[in-house]
Formats: sequence, C-alpha cells, structure tokens
Amino acid sequence: MSSSSLNADLVRMTLELSRMQRRTMVCRQQAGQGVDLIRFYALSILKENKNRTMTEFAKLMNVSPSTVTAFVDRLALCGLVRRVPDARNRKKMHLQLMKKGERMLVSERKNKEQLLEKMFVVLSAKDRAHLRRILSLLLRTETR
Repeated sequence: MSSSSLNADLVRMTLELSRMQRRTMVCRQQAGQGVDLIRFYALSILKENKNRTMTEFAKLMNVSPSTVTAFVDRLALCGLVRRVPDARNRKKMHLQLMKKGERMLVSERKNKEQLLEKMFVVLSAKDRAHLRRILSLLLRTETR
C-alpha cells in the first residue's frame, strides 16, 4: 500500500470515528438525554475562555455578533450562561458559564469517554498502548 493511499485511509477512518461520536451525541440529544453539538461546542468555548465579551465569543464561534446574540439568548433562557455587565462600560456584556452549563459539559464529556471506552474494548492491551503512543505523537504535533 502506498504512503498516499495509507494516509487517505487514515484520514477516512479518523473522520468516520468523528462521525460515529457525533451521531451518538445527536441520538442522545434527540432522545432528550444530551446536548446538541453546537451548544456543547459553545459551552466548551466559554469554559476554556472565561469572561469573554459577546464580540469575542462571536469571533471564537466564527459567527457574526448578531447570530451569537440570538444564540446566547437561548443559552441564557436555559440557564446555561448569563450576561454580566462590564464594570467600566455598560454597553459591554461578558459571558459567564453557569453551574448548569458546567454540569452539562461534564455529563457530555463522561458520555464521550464511555463511548470511547466501549470502542477500545476490542483492542488488546498491546494495541491500546500502541494507539496511545501514536495519539500522543499526533497531539504533540497538533496544527491549528
């Protein structure tokens, strides 16, 4: 097998693993047992980027400020985030992840971990160690 076809296979399989995780997340959400992908992504961003303004959050989400305003309205209505006025500029609002949003993130991350654990069960201890080594290499060379 050539290097380019091997790389193509690895890309295809990695994308399929990602799709499996997304499908599981969507199925859980549709069954009323989880959070949708966009909310999970948004809450994760807010957890990693505390005290961001609406404009900063829009940039992090890669959407327009008007789009993020309506989205944040829905998150706030669900009690997942809250707007906090800036102490120096009344027009600026900072976003704060609420406890309910944090609990939702923790729950979804646990579900993701359980899914991965189920997938890894088919691997031998030696294969898991090999996969761990490979994933560690990939994570060290992460490109964004």
